[in-house]
Amino acid sequence: MSGPILSHAIQFLGVTFALVAGIILIAFITKKMNLQKFAGKRGFTVVASQSIGTREKIILVQFAGKNLLVGVVPGAISLLGETENPIAIQKPAGRFQSILQKEQAG
Repeated sequence: MSGPILSHAIQFLGVTFALVAGIILIAFITKKMNLQKFAGKRGFTVVASQSIGTREKIILVQFAGKNLLVGVVPGAISLLGETENPIAIQKPAGRFQSILQKEQAG
C-alpha cells in the first residue's frame, strides 16, 4: 500500500472504532437509565431471582405492599404465589433460598 491509501485506511478504522465505541457507550448508559427509571416509577422491586433451568426463572417481586412469586418462561409469566407479609430486601439477592423457605413455612 502506498502512503496516502494507508493513511486513509488508518483514519477510516479510527473513525469506525470511535463510532462503534460511542454506540456501545450510549446503549449502556440508556439501558442503565431506563432500568432505574422503570423500577422507580413502577413501584416494584425485584427482591430475588433464581434460575431453575436454562430459560426458566422464579422471581420474588414486591409490589403494592405484596410479595409476588412469579415464574418466568419464554413467552409467559405466571403468578405462583402471593403474600402480604413484608420481606426485607437483602443484598446481594443471592439469598433466594432463605426467603423462599420463609415464605413456604409461614
